[in-house]
Amino acid sequence: MPAIVEKSIKSILSAWGEFYKTHFISDVLRREIEERKLSEWEEKLTIIADIGLQIEPHVSLSRYQDIDNNKIKLPSEEYNPSIASNFLKKTKIVLEVTEKFIEWWFK
Repeated sequence: MPAIVEKSIKSILSAWGEFYKTHFISDVLRREIEERKLSEWEEKLTIIADIGLQIEPHVSLSRYQDIDNNKIKLPSEEYNPSIASNFLKKTKIVLEVTEKFIEWWFK
């Protein structure tokens, strides 16, 4: 799910002609929002940036094992259905807003 949020944010930035090769993109979106006059979209895009900031740390944590106190921690041990459900809800919000924004932007 972190990748979906990342790609959604990148699609918004790409619509503006902005391209970045990084997984951590939410701060860039926030800066772009502040510089542009987006009227009704400013609040919705800020919500996406906030969700991105919450999910970005999980880009690698959800994919790769970690070592803590000389013990390997697997991603499957770090996440439970409740956490996954929360990420899924946030990801759906990002997708919905992104789709509507892209449609509006290219009208």
